[in-house]
Parts: sequence; C-alpha cells; structure tokens
Amino acid sequence: MEWLQQFHFLRPMWLLALLPALVVFVLLLQRQLSRGQWHKAVDAHLLPHLLDNTVQQQSRNGSWLVLIAWLLTTLALAGPSWQKLPAPVQKNQDALVILLDMSLSMAAQDIKPDRTTRAIQKITDIIRARQDGLTALISYSGEAHTVTPLTDDHDTIQNLLPSLSPFIMPKPGSRPDKAIALAQQLVNDSGINRAQLLLITDGIQNKDIQRIQNIFEPQRFQLSLLVIGTEEGAPIAVPNSGFLRDGSGNIVLPQLDLEPIRELSQQLSVPWQPLRFDDSDWQSLLHQQQYFDDQNALQHTQFDQWHDQGYWLIFLLLPAVLMLFRRGVLFASPATVILALLIIAPLFKPTNVLADEQNSPSFWQNLWRTPDQQGAELIASDPATAASRFNNPDWQGVAAYQAGDFQQSADAFANNQTATGRYNYGNALAQNGQYQEALAAYDEAFATRP
Repeated sequence: MEWLQQFHFLRPMWLLALLPALVVFVLLLQRQLSRGQWHKAVDAHLLPHLLDNTVQQQSRNGSWLVLIAWLLTTLALAGPSWQKLPAPVQKNQDALVILLDMSLSMAAQDIKPDRTTRAIQKITDIIRARQDGLTALISYSGEAHTVTPLTDDHDTIQNLLPSLSPFIMPKPGSRPDKAIALAQQLVNDSGINRAQLLLITDGIQNKDIQRIQNIFEPQRFQLSLLVIGTEEGAPIAVPNSGFLRDGSGNIVLPQLDLEPIRELSQQLSVPWQPLRFDDSDWQSLLHQQQYFDDQNALQHTQFDQWHDQGYWLIFLLLPAVLMLFRRGVLFASPATVILALLIIAPLFKPTNVLADEQNSPSFWQNLWRTPDQQGAELIASDPATAASRFNNPDWQGVAAYQAGDFQQSADAFANNQTATGRYNYGNALAQNGQYQEALAAYDEAFATRP
C-alpha cells in the first residue's frame, strides 16, 4: 500500500474543473428527463408509440460519455503521481578565476577615468556574459586576497566590484605570482580539476616571470593576460593628497612596459591582449582556452522528481471520445455540444492577461500559473513584484535581494540552515549593515561546507 500513501496530484487545482461538469450534467439530465412530464398528460400504454425512445436513449448515453470524458481529462490534467524517478541533471563546472591587479599604479588616469575603473567595467562585462559556470575573483597588490570564491552567484561578484580600490589594499607592491598561487589553491579546494586564469594587470616585472614559472601548473590551468595602460603613463591621483610622489619628491608616472609580458608569453605560452573598448579582447583570450572537454566541465548529478502518471488516462479517454462520434450521440442536443466544448476549453491558455491596478495577480494568472511560476517570470524585469509573488522563501530572498530590499531578503533566508542558505543570509545581512550578524552567518556556512 506504499503507492497509495504516496499518491497525490501534482496540479490539484485542476480538480476544480469537476464542479461545472457536475452542474451542467445535472441540468442536462433534467432536460432529458422531460419524458416524465408526458406521463402526466398521456396514458402510459400510448407513450411507447408516441415518443422516440431510441433518440432519447442515445442522448442520455451521450451525456454519460461526455461526463466520463470530462472526468478522465480533468484527472489527467491534475497530474496523478505516486512514484519518484531520478532525473539526471548536468551543471556546467567551467571555472574561471579573474586576478585583478590592485597595485597603486592601477589608479593612473592615462585611461579614463582611470585604470581601475576600466578594469572593473571589463570584469563586469565578462561576468554578465557568462551564462553559467563558476567564477572567482582575486585582487592583489603586495599580497593576494580572495574577493569571492568559485561561485555561480555572479550578482554577488558584481555587487562587490565597486568597492575595490588600490587605496584599500593592506600591503603595497605587485605580486601576480601570489595571486596565481591563491587562484590554484581556490580551484583545488573546490574539487575542480582544471580552470582558466585571467590576469588583468597594468604590467609585470622581469623578476615576476621566474616567480610565476615556479608556482604555475600548466597541466591543470590555462593562464592569459589582459593588459591595461599606456606606454606614456599618467600621474596617480591620491584622494585628498594630490599626486603620488616617490622618495625624492618626484611625481610617480607609471608606464606600461610590454617587454616582460612578451617574455612571459613566450616562455610559458601565455596569450595576452591589450584592453579594448569592445569585448573582443577577453573573448579572444577565453575562446583560445578550449582547455578541457565537456565531460570535465559538467558535473553530473540526479534529482528525484515525481513522475506524472496522467498520460495513462488517455487510453481510457479514447473509447469514450470515439463513442461520442456515433450518430445521434454527440449532437443529440445543444446542451451536449456545450458540455463537450467545456471539456476542451481549459486546454486553451489565455495569452494576454492583465493584472489589476495594484499589480496583483489576476484570476487568470492564478489559474494558469503557480505563484512561484509567476515570480520566476517577473524576477528579471521586476524583482520587487516577484518577491511578493513567490511562495518559496529562497526565491523570495533572491528576488528581494535583487530588488534592494535586504531586510526582506534576510527574513526569507533566516530559516534556511543549509550552507547556501547561511551564505545568502549573511550576504543580505551585510548589505543591510548588520555586519556582526553577517559574520556569524558566514561562520555557520563555513562550518557546514568548509
């Protein structure tokens, strides 16, 4: 009896279609039972000779057939289910780690408005163009720091990009080798075999070539460089302090030296491109990195889904439908025709439905879309309205976060005790200015999934 305990309808709202069927069927029977009224006016022994019983019987049978067809159709649309089946899912594990140079020279204004701003704009373009896959962001100067680990939450990376600045880095200098080492460690910790490393910098030094060569693992990683800056250079504007000066009091004028970059490219087969206004620079670099096959780029997993068994009712529906086409059955009465039309009416979905003035879902929207489906359609264009539609608290939190309502987002994620839920909860709290609570949420996420 296990199947009976698990039996349920995937779309139970369709069962409401049985109510008008019963009402119309009762009215139809009352109309067809008009023979009973003739008993009051005609002798019983004359009725068989005066009334055409064959037509009445066919009409009555047609009514029952329409009711049976309506019942079977409604049950099929409701989606009876009592069994779960594993559904294979493939997730793109294409990994890209972006290494952003945040040394003081990146504040030079030879490229307007400055090198850092243009680099952040370029990273934003890359993030938005990546439809799937995992992306991480590392910033470096004298030391390397993880901004975001490998994640498919590209919105979080975009939200953090504007806060980056060369003037907040704790240690001056420029050590791209440390950034590459940290990137490789991030990928190793994530359990991914191979990844692409995109280094965005305004130059390296000759001694960096040997440092990179000592730690770089070309068998598992593909490194490419996106170079920003000009050979003429420009002063570095320090906030509230004029221009950056060296120990002798001279204004520092960082210039782009391409010779070390060309040397690194030659020794380690590292492709590089200068920063351009369009996307051809990074697209050229990343398209060259057809580095691992699809089997390594896809993570295979399975999710159990309830199996819709409603299609079996089609075989029971076919005989009833065929019998409806007998002469004198389907068109025995106008009411029978109306009843048959009502059967197929729910199969046609309205294509142009308007909500009311308060932007709340209309009757037809609720009839054809669940609240979560309505929210999914709105989240890209109107996340605030989507947050009010979703029943799923995780989706509510995502929509509210995208709409900038971080308190509502935090409330939605508050009861999600998974690692992802705690991480999202921490993000919402941090955006809402509740930093200590955010740190506690992050600690819980780390404890669940180190």
